[in-house]
Amino acid sequence: MSTLREQILATLDGPRAAPAIQFKGHWSTWGDVADIVSGLDAACERLGLGAGTVVACVLRNRPEHAAAMIGVVGSGRCLLTLNGLAPDDKLAADVSSAAAAVVIAAAEDWRREPLRAAAKAAGAAGLSLTGDPRRPVAPVDIEYRVILDLVGNLTADATVGAYTASDFASSCLGL
Repeated sequence: MSTLREQILATLDGPRAAPAIQFKGHWSTWGDVADIVSGLDAACERLGLGAGTVVACVLRNRPEHAAAMIGVVGSGRCLLTLNGLAPDDKLAADVSSAAAAVVIAAAEDWRREPLRAAAKAAGAAGLSLTGDPRRPVAPVDIEYRVILDLVGNLTADATVGAYTASDFASSCLGL
């Protein structure tokens, strides 16, 4: 019997043009899903965030958020879901207590200053689900630090460094 991770990866290897998720009368293809998954995975890998790393995802009822969840679970990272409909103070408190190395959210959620401030204070990198199929994942312009121990787990004992989104974009996304 295959694991959930193996099933996800096998599904993503299927036909890119095949319909995957219908939302408001529009079909997103498995290629669309795979592009988001690979963008998020590449960003996390370049940050050194491997399997078991906590990744927070501010969810909305949209295909790109489903793709983000598929990608995090398929990568073996630990998915922590946060409610995108929560009031600013509640969402900020959730991010502050999440101990996540990275926060994934929609572009409009990153315009919420309490979310940005909480992610920055927590030292989490920010990734934006842009909704643009040409660039479905983009770094968020906040300062963050990646805190990892020798096996890639989040810890308060070793700081790897503080970076900006432009550092992240050039080194992690190749932009």
